[in-house]
Amino acid sequence: MPFFYDHVSKKEDKHHPSGIVFSFNDEETDGRTWHWHYTDSTEYRCKYVGGSAGVSTVVTLHGKECLVEDYFISVACEDVEAFVRNQKKEMYYIELEAWKPYRDQKLLEQIINRMCRCLENSLQSRTEKLKVQNLSLPVLKISQAISAVNLLDRDFLSMVTVHLPFEDQVFTADDLIPLIERQGWRRLGLTIQLHKFSSQVLEEVRKFINCTSKQLNLIIIKYQYIDEECYKLIEEATFCKVDICMTGEIVFGVNDFRDQLQEITMRKRLKLKLSDNTISINIFEVPLIMRSIVSNLECPQIQSLRKVSRGIRQCVDYVEPDPHILSYYIWLGNSLRVRIDSMMNRPIWAHYKGSLEQDAVQIEKDFDLNTRHQKSCMDELYIEMFKGIWKLLEEDHWVRSMIFIRLKHALMSRTSPLKVRKLTLITHWQCLLMEILPYLDAEYLESISIQRIRGIDEECTIDLDEIIKTEQWVKAKELCMKTLTARTSIQDMNILNFETIDITVETMSSEDITYCRKNLTQPSVFITFKIQIKNSSIADFLALLGEPYRVVNNLKYIWFFRIENTTEYLHVKLPMPFVYDHIHPSYKCHATEISFSFNHLEVQGRIIQPLGCTKFHYEHVGRSAGVSTAVTLHRREHLVNNLFILVVCEDVEAFLRHQMNQLSRFSLNTFEVDQKMLEPIIYVMCQCLENSLQLRTEKLKVKHFDLSVLEINQVVSTVNLLDREILQTVTVRLPFEDQVFTADDFIPLIEGQERKRLNLTIQLHKLSLKMLEEVRKVSVFNLLTYTSQLISITIICKTIDEKCIELIPEAKYSSDGNTVKFSIDHAEDPIEGMTMLTLSDNKCHLNIFEIPSIMRSIAPNLGCHQIQSLRKVSRRIRHCVDYIKPDPHILACSFWLGNHLRFDIKDMMNEQVVARYKGFLEQEAIRVVNDFDLNTRHQKGCMDELYIGMYEEIWYSKKEDDPELF
Repeated sequence: MPFFYDHVSKKEDKHHPSGIVFSFNDEETDGRTWHWHYTDSTEYRCKYVGGSAGVSTVVTLHGKECLVEDYFISVACEDVEAFVRNQKKEMYYIELEAWKPYRDQKLLEQIINRMCRCLENSLQSRTEKLKVQNLSLPVLKISQAISAVNLLDRDFLSMVTVHLPFEDQVFTADDLIPLIERQGWRRLGLTIQLHKFSSQVLEEVRKFINCTSKQLNLIIIKYQYIDEECYKLIEEATFCKVDICMTGEIVFGVNDFRDQLQEITMRKRLKLKLSDNTISINIFEVPLIMRSIVSNLECPQIQSLRKVSRGIRQCVDYVEPDPHILSYYIWLGNSLRVRIDSMMNRPIWAHYKGSLEQDAVQIEKDFDLNTRHQKSCMDELYIEMFKGIWKLLEEDHWVRSMIFIRLKHALMSRTSPLKVRKLTLITHWQCLLMEILPYLDAEYLESISIQRIRGIDEECTIDLDEIIKTEQWVKAKELCMKTLTARTSIQDMNILNFETIDITVETMSSEDITYCRKNLTQPSVFITFKIQIKNSSIADFLALLGEPYRVVNNLKYIWFFRIENTTEYLHVKLPMPFVYDHIHPSYKCHATEISFSFNHLEVQGRIIQPLGCTKFHYEHVGRSAGVSTAVTLHRREHLVNNLFILVVCEDVEAFLRHQMNQLSRFSLNTFEVDQKMLEPIIYVMCQCLENSLQLRTEKLKVKHFDLSVLEINQVVSTVNLLDREILQTVTVRLPFEDQVFTADDFIPLIEGQERKRLNLTIQLHKLSLKMLEEVRKVSVFNLLTYTSQLISITIICKTIDEKCIELIPEAKYSSDGNTVKFSIDHAEDPIEGMTMLTLSDNKCHLNIFEIPSIMRSIAPNLGCHQIQSLRKVSRRIRHCVDYIKPDPHILACSFWLGNHLRFDIKDMMNEQVVARYKGFLEQEAIRVVNDFDLNTRHQKGCMDELYIGMYEEIWYSKKEDDPELF
């Protein structure tokens, strides 16, 4: 009886593992099963024990040893046969491997023969051919591999590895030809592993390629030794390398034969076309022409070209053009989104709104499709995880497997590592980073940024013990991890190779301080070195670094340390806030309103609390040096030796980090605009604000949030760090004339809003027709997709385009004529108003079924079947139907749960909708629930019957507490 197979605890590993491996020599066997959905594998070992009889085997499984009264290879063969015979799903690989070292070659030969017979017998006993992508087999004769391969599904098989384990084993081209003869439409990859690669073997490989080039993709020869003459003779080899085990590898590509045949075929067709007008050819299907075209194209154009026709798509895929992607962004939230940036084209956006399982598969496919031929270096790969999916990952390890392991497989499937200059990951799990980081090209990765998930209240820490061992970490030049707290010691983090460091650590021991003091004063590559310490005191630094060079107003402690053998110094300073430390304690933590107004030379601040108001003022002092700031507080002026904006940032951070009350308003905006000088100030202030909010242990409670920004994503980042249940109004100020926005910019702002509806105010220089259209898109998108998270959108502007005045009703204007308010309320049916605006523009085409008032008069007379048919006409009609939520008038709803699931609906029109599901139970259970929800979510009338029937076969196959059943 099989031992390993019978004792596997997971049903997935028993009936449909993704891969199985059995490695053996003449004394023991190791076995392993692996499944796509699990990062770990199930392993066991069989080892020969006993005396002369040799009939006992010690089996180690799950850390326990069991004694089996049988020869060890017999035990292994029983398990191989059980796994292969009972496999129900497609497999990624089956690998049988002969180990080294071994003691007795004759005994190992007998074991190899037995394993090959065992595999062949188990494949013959199956009722249908096994689907496996990769087969690896040690053999004494090539015919043993041929017998096994002929019993597999050839349409699924993509790679065969034949291992000749002994020194005297060779092969001929005639031996290999039967292996390829039965190959159908799918081209095969062949790997041959042998002891020595001689000129005779090279000749046989060439003969084999010439005989079977149409069925082959490539031939890989792995060897331990090679004749020197072969180096001179190998011209058609793609590459030659030596791996860690000192095993050489030569790859012979066969694709050149296909290229020549395509060119010859195209020439013949062109000649025929000249003499026969009935024969047509598309020049874009000629590889030579396509190569010259796609070299100047980028990702959006390449993907558009692939959609023209199947022939062009095949030609594009054949020439493998570089998409020249600059940045690839993936946002993992309640809805999954992807953005691809290229140099000459607008970004590509993709929104995924299916189930998490479906979206994870689609994201991987799209990522692989878009990046598989990327040869140039991308600027950034950005993956951000939002709070919603973070909760799922906390509860379910499988979700991580679906998303990150799939991305890992896409990266691993590339012929060379993906070249990325900067990697940004918004997560605090080391295991997720290890699914991505090790598979990027270490020679090109310069910057690693690991940040905290936005919106999480609790403290976020991360271990780095595995990451710091990777080649990518060692070779990177920039490290940013300021919103996450590292638990790893500074000494263990191996940071001396970085040029720029901005990190937060949990604590800095006296050993860490001494380490930095010693190593940072050595000649190094450091440009910027910034560490924030969560749990430490100035006393530790004073004790270990000695007396400061200078103490500024008892606020800043400054040290200078000479860097050896240079004229440069290591500058150490400990900044502290000024205004925060000098005001009354009641203003520090219990304010009701905080506001800062600034330009490039000064800042005006105000703190209001129930007992009064405190005002203060910062002003730049000095000329070229620009290092002093005059701070006016309580009518007294103080001089602080630092740039004024840095002094302000210290106070902003202090007030926000320690605020305990709910704020009625927080504002950070500009006055007296000077664009060139003010842009860097706005950037610094927004960055300071975001960092301050991230450092809080709980989200800041504020009703009205007012912010001047350069880009909309700056306000999105900060709003996501606020308590959304308290937030009522967000004001976004775009202070410069050339600033505009799109509806897509505001979608992330709306996504984070849950139960509380929001008032959105946008201040800009001019309200143009284009801006009005983007406001309309935001309103419509909000109503149709996010169930009205917005109450209103208010536009404040200096000037309004005359065309906008004609389209906007007068009632929406304020008395000053520079404010326009769009109310979003179901009672007023703003979609109707927006639709009427569209009808007034002759350039816009509208279907009458997209007008809610008309749809309301139609829908009450329709049944479920007709409503679902109407939803399929167009996306806009589907949005309109979903907006008015018509009653489907379902009379009866029935479920039949058997070997196949069935779902029937009968409506008032006596029309019956029947859905049959023939996939796996896990997948179809999700589809049944989704269909039931789609059809019944707006049911208001009373159904006659809800029927759920379970057949006998599914009752026997499921336990009472089986989650798949429920």
